[in-house]
Amino acid sequence: MGTRSLPSAEIEFDGVQAHLIGHSGDGLQMIMSMINLGRFECVMAAAALMRVALVQAIHHTRHRHVLGKRLCDQPVMESVLADLALESEAATTLMLHIAQTFDDKNHALARLLTALAKFWICKRAPGQINEALECLGGNGYVEEALLARYYRDAPLNAIWEGPGNVAALDVVRCLKSDPYFGDTFMAQSRAVHGLDRTLDQAFDDIHFAISAIQSGSALPMQPRLLAERMTVAYQAAL
Repeated sequence: MGTRSLPSAEIEFDGVQAHLIGHSGDGLQMIMSMINLGRFECVMAAAALMRVALVQAIHHTRHRHVLGKRLCDQPVMESVLADLALESEAATTLMLHIAQTFDDKNHALARLLTALAKFWICKRAPGQINEALECLGGNGYVEEALLARYYRDAPLNAIWEGPGNVAALDVVRCLKSDPYFGDTFMAQSRAVHGLDRTLDQAFDDIHFAISAIQSGSALPMQPRLLAERMTVAYQAAL
């Protein structure tokens, strides 16, 4: 459907000799380090597509005139562009923050935030591009428009290296495996506590859910909903 510039193929290894390079049974643990980087690359691609879609929408609406006024100056279009800009800024900020955790070798936070961003940002990108495409109207739907390619390419980032369910369950797995994951995440809430009541309440709900996971109690919300709320709250805190 998309990524036509990157052909994919299925390769079958028949009778190939392989050598064990680690300890038997440790394969998943070894490959997770590679998978986490692959997931982060998906997050980078999704954030980049969201950004370039925003740029296309802004450029078009600045030069398109309707009823004697630029399209970008129309009140309804201003709201659309503001929403697109906010979503793009949140995605880019979180992506760069995760990159910093990799540089700082904060492996626990990097793994947790990468799973969250993989779930949320990669899922939001197709909708962001679709909204930008609407800003261009029919001009954005034709093959000559860049958005046509971006729209086809975007869904793959949510599929590569594990789809949404896998990412959401990995978040729960992290929180359950070691309290440090949850404690490190909640540290961000303390940095912004008291600045906004809605954000404070969001972090309180998340803390309750994390505590339930760590104690072995029933999860008070579905893993996908928890992943969504954790990501949006963390983006807002940044």
